[in-house]
Amino acid sequence: MLEPVAAWGDFDDLLRQGYEYVVESGRWDRERLSELTGASAEQVDRARRALVDLRVIERDRTHDSWRAVSPRVAMAKLVQPIEAEVRRRTAYAEGLRDRLQMLLPVHEARRDAEVVDTVQLVTEVDELNRLICTEIGYCRGELALMWPRAHHPLLLANWYANAQARGARVRTIYQHSARYHLPTEGLVDTVSSDRAEFRTAAELPLLLVLIDRRVCLLLPADEPAIAERPDGPGVDEPATAERPDGPGTGGPAVVLRQPFAVARLAAVFEQTWNQARRFAPDDPQPAWVGADTRRSILQLLATGAKDEAVARRLGVSIRTCRRQISELMATLGATSRFQGGVEAVRRGLL
Repeated sequence: MLEPVAAWGDFDDLLRQGYEYVVESGRWDRERLSELTGASAEQVDRARRALVDLRVIERDRTHDSWRAVSPRVAMAKLVQPIEAEVRRRTAYAEGLRDRLQMLLPVHEARRDAEVVDTVQLVTEVDELNRLICTEIGYCRGELALMWPRAHHPLLLANWYANAQARGARVRTIYQHSARYHLPTEGLVDTVSSDRAEFRTAAELPLLLVLIDRRVCLLLPADEPAIAERPDGPGVDEPATAERPDGPGTGGPAVVLRQPFAVARLAAVFEQTWNQARRFAPDDPQPAWVGADTRRSILQLLATGAKDEAVARRLGVSIRTCRRQISELMATLGATSRFQGGVEAVRRGLL
């Protein structure tokens, strides 16, 4: 079976050299190719199998040699049938969408007529994901997120795309640590438009999804492992790969449709939004991020919070948190946290 192209990487160079050798010599000589390319015999054999699977070389058993085939001919054999199948399935999907859209007004009319005065608890991850996707399917005005820590950018990209496809505006508040998370930076870069805005704050009180101000989901905050990236001190990103299950693995989610409750949480979002700082690809690391973070650290330490709690609240690693605390103590000329708190108050930092 043909290997996924994305898995080849530097293997492409060996493929090109092997194909060129067949074009010029009409032969496949493992030892000679290994000598020319520096590849092992096993790698050369793998390249031959890949070129055969790509239909660009074939065995000429009559003359006991190899024949190079035009890549255009190979494309006609391999790529065009796949493209035709994609077009067929796309047309089928569009037909399904049209039929389902025809029924949507009936359901929405009934939905609007019902009294939505409920509080719902959702404990299953799959059920929560389905519920969020369903609600975003009704989104026409705004999808607003308060998203502590930088994780699940692929999931958010899907939510943003679905909301914007329906003409909705997108607003998201991340924590400052998201500015150093490459997948989130890439997501912001991709999604940023007139209909999408992003801001960051040192701390966020909730993990919240607000859809058209008619339904609000309070999600349990995941606690992904945080590790230092090797490209610079104090730069954090999750140590594990993007988890496919999405948010909600840390406890039950609360789904609110009661208008007064939703309005109050929308007010919390707006207050946090007004105090947050603009986050855009052309402004990845402004100077005030450090000042905001230090102020939050001082405020948390003043409450008696331990290092682990401070790191969790700020979405950074324990090591980064402890280094920042140490730097703060040195700046304040303090030898203890109590002395540091006194000095911070004296300087008007708290």
